[in-house]
Amino acid sequence: MCRAVRLFFVVGLLSFLMGQGVNAQEGPPTKQGSSCATDISLSQLYQENPKLQQAALEKRQTLIAEEKKRLANQEENENENADKFAVRDIPVVFHVIHQCGVEQIDHNQIEAALQDLNDDFNRNNADRLGSGDPFYSDQANVNIDFYLAEVDPYGNATSGITYTMSSFTNDGSAFANQFKKMTGWPREHYLNVWIIKALANASGYAFYPETVDNSSLAYIDGIVMRYEYLGTTGASTVNYHGRRHILAHEVGHWLGLKHTWGDIDSNAGLYTQAGDPSNCNYDDEVDDTPNTIGSSRLVYPDEIDYKLGNDDGDDDCDDLPNTCSDNSYDGDVSCPSYSEPHDNIFNMMDYGVEIMFTDGQRDRMYSYLNSDIADRNVIGSDHWLTNRPSDDRYILFDTYHFHEDDADDGSIYNYIKFELSLGRFRYEELEYPSTDGPMIVENLPDGFTLKVVRDPNDHGIGYMYLLGNANEHANINDVENLNVIFNHPSFIGVNHSTLYNTTISNLKINFKDFEKKYHRFTVTYGDNPVCAPNQENAYYAFYVDDVGYLSVYFKEGAFYLVSESGIETSVLCHAGTHNLAFIPEDINIASNSSSYTFRALTRDFDDNGAVTMHGNGYSGLAGQTGYLGMKIFVDGCYDKAMYGWIRVKVADDGSEICVLDAFYDQASASTNNTTASIYEVDCNMYFTQGAPYFTIGSLKIEDTFIEDMSVDATSQYTFQPGNDYAVEYIQETDRSTKYISTWVSWIDFNDDDFYDINEMVFNQPYVYDAITGNNAGYLQIPADAISGEHKMLTIESCYNNNDVPIKIYSVNPCVPAKYGEARTSIVTIGGSNSGGGNNGGGNNECRTTVQYFENEVFYDNTTLENMANLPDTTLALNYVKAADRNVSSDQKIFFQGGNYVELQRDIDVAMGGELDLRIGNCDTGPLANKEVLPHLFIYEIQKEEVVKVILQNPSGNIQKTLIQDRSQTKGKYYINIGDLHLPNGVYLITLQTPSRQDTYKFINVH
Repeated sequence: MCRAVRLFFVVGLLSFLMGQGVNAQEGPPTKQGSSCATDISLSQLYQENPKLQQAALEKRQTLIAEEKKRLANQEENENENADKFAVRDIPVVFHVIHQCGVEQIDHNQIEAALQDLNDDFNRNNADRLGSGDPFYSDQANVNIDFYLAEVDPYGNATSGITYTMSSFTNDGSAFANQFKKMTGWPREHYLNVWIIKALANASGYAFYPETVDNSSLAYIDGIVMRYEYLGTTGASTVNYHGRRHILAHEVGHWLGLKHTWGDIDSNAGLYTQAGDPSNCNYDDEVDDTPNTIGSSRLVYPDEIDYKLGNDDGDDDCDDLPNTCSDNSYDGDVSCPSYSEPHDNIFNMMDYGVEIMFTDGQRDRMYSYLNSDIADRNVIGSDHWLTNRPSDDRYILFDTYHFHEDDADDGSIYNYIKFELSLGRFRYEELEYPSTDGPMIVENLPDGFTLKVVRDPNDHGIGYMYLLGNANEHANINDVENLNVIFNHPSFIGVNHSTLYNTTISNLKINFKDFEKKYHRFTVTYGDNPVCAPNQENAYYAFYVDDVGYLSVYFKEGAFYLVSESGIETSVLCHAGTHNLAFIPEDINIASNSSSYTFRALTRDFDDNGAVTMHGNGYSGLAGQTGYLGMKIFVDGCYDKAMYGWIRVKVADDGSEICVLDAFYDQASASTNNTTASIYEVDCNMYFTQGAPYFTIGSLKIEDTFIEDMSVDATSQYTFQPGNDYAVEYIQETDRSTKYISTWVSWIDFNDDDFYDINEMVFNQPYVYDAITGNNAGYLQIPADAISGEHKMLTIESCYNNNDVPIKIYSVNPCVPAKYGEARTSIVTIGGSNSGGGNNGGGNNECRTTVQYFENEVFYDNTTLENMANLPDTTLALNYVKAADRNVSSDQKIFFQGGNYVELQRDIDVAMGGELDLRIGNCDTGPLANKEVLPHLFIYEIQKEEVVKVILQNPSGNIQKTLIQDRSQTKGKYYINIGDLHLPNGVYLITLQTPSRQDTYKFINVH
């Protein structure tokens, strides 16, 4: 099933970047690095799911209304107050995503941060307000305890902390979906906290429960945090940024609390920055938190008097800001200003001191904990699933993933360490497969030996290795359930029967398809580049796998290329300068970099070494389209460098810069062996197994320029050249789940049985409600459309494996694609339109009606088997008998001779139902003597070069290599696809030469 996930590129609004108010007008985020990214991440989620915001708002409003009734009832029945805030114990798992750097924080830092969280929620934090301080009386004990989970989802003993090596740690905004899917535990049992290295300008973020209530979004539910903002010990840089309570702040979001200035639910889906005066128009919907524009001016309570106030020696109300009038404030009025309260900069959900929750916020969090929204009423209620017996013995480990080496040979480069809580390993080494059987391994891929080596200095510790090379090691061969079973003689010093877990369950093996990565950067409609205009603070980003977000940024009269990623990315500049260089074609990036200077991309134009694309006295690229050399360096556990290029177009007058596409080679971890040539793009897009995923129900078309006509997908209909028709595609399904899909239609104007890019008449990506057909758009008939009868192909597409909607204009050739049912209809271009219905196409004498009965097709009440000749109007010399064929509900029946008659049927028809019989050749009209063309694939070579042509079938495999690296001279060539005798279905033909890679044509074989 399709899922609503993040978009592939960002144009105009750089809302993937987790910072303070980043958009095309405001430029990149500031460098303070302390903001919460919940508001901007929600804004992005709502943009991807337009109906989600309203649904979430309705859920919140319902919850608040029920909360008010409950609180009113409790005031009337004081006896219920004792049970009002029963303690909830919530199990937590910390997933540390790292590359063996400082972000690989230790258990001590996590345990100390968790203690701080409990102190914050139970009013035990050392910096809490004291008696007489402003808002002291509003300070609440939330009465929630958090603890590290002791049992993982698979029944293993756990410390509640996992470690996963991945470059995803370098960009928590771009790669969040990936590392969450890879490591997350079920949200109904665990609070997931992901610790990463980089998150653009932000310290962390979490989603509100109502925004992730849909089960398809459950995997993103949890908290993401930068390592240096977790607590106050270890690798925390609290002495620099001063933010001691970020985890409590994000848990507040996870339990439904907004920022005190209101965030985005009441702001038309747009997030607001702390300190924006317009924030007074919004509110967090909690009565005892004064309305405010938000503050980030200080971080310690003892700074209030001299930083905000009059420096008179005491911290009182007069020292606090009063940014909004708030007649609805319902706190203890401990800090009034005349009739209005001051800002509570101490609130945990502000950006000020952040040291307290209020009673109203406690009520709100408990409303969510007692609601089934996002399973908040379940978590913490099933401790038997997450807690071990207090006196047990167990095997403990904190790494679940084996990773394939970058050599792409099926070998594994890491190991998993585990230890016994009591006892020690009997053997120095254990292997599986083995003959003595003290250890058994389940689901071990062929080619591997699993080996356990005892630590020579501590016999209670073992190291698990996968040796050898897996025979099958593509992405689809990933293993999710590698189980290692230790039998009785494996240990000494502990009773085997008393061990909590003698099996280590559900270890993972991540294989990688190390390939050439190619990207086409397109906007929503059509094959358009990502273009940045020369407008102050214009900031246009594009996404590259394994890199993250790069951006074209216009500031103070110049264009800069900057990076929002934590992964080091460099580009070639003219030697000794920061000016971007276009490198010659037909060169290898790695071996020719000595002629230029590699400059690491920075995060802002004023950083030292920022790369200039145009301006500041540099105009060398104006009016050119060219390639810039790129190096991607990933450091950490295993350093590697990759080389590639980005193709850029600069306007003649420097008024615009467009990013067209990019390519890089990730097949090697060695700098010396990594190569990338400008024309080296040899990935092959393929269709995944299991298609078709969907069934197209019907098609509604409305002539918006002439008259309305109502048709379904089985009938012919007439279109006028140069007109646009409102179209609504409807998916036939009984599922209640909503998801995103893409609809595309082509009309085969030149009747060559191929559907080319210039024959596309409809392309609607990001259809948010395919079930009800809420995806109206316009089917555009070109003014020069060839008149007469043609075939129209419609495909509903879903996502490829990169969680990126397919662009049929430029299908990414490096990733698999999914698509739904392909539907062929008959259309006529030109002719009259008498209105009110379907006029049919071509000559009416070429149309008649047939009826379906159980096993025979009747034509004018005569079985075809008994007909000596077909009607004279067909000019057919012979025919195919049909009476001996079982005409099932999913077949098309063809009658074909030198010329042919075709029974065209596209949807299920009940017995006795009538369908149109289209006569393929007529004696008069536009179909007279029309040639029946073979499926000829025609391509043209502009110069002598090596050619490769691949045909792929709907099940996802290469059906045939039609041409394998054949040298061909300049000229036109063709391949007769009809000679291949392919099964019915849609196929993709890809042409590769050193000068281009084309996802060339779709063909519907029938």
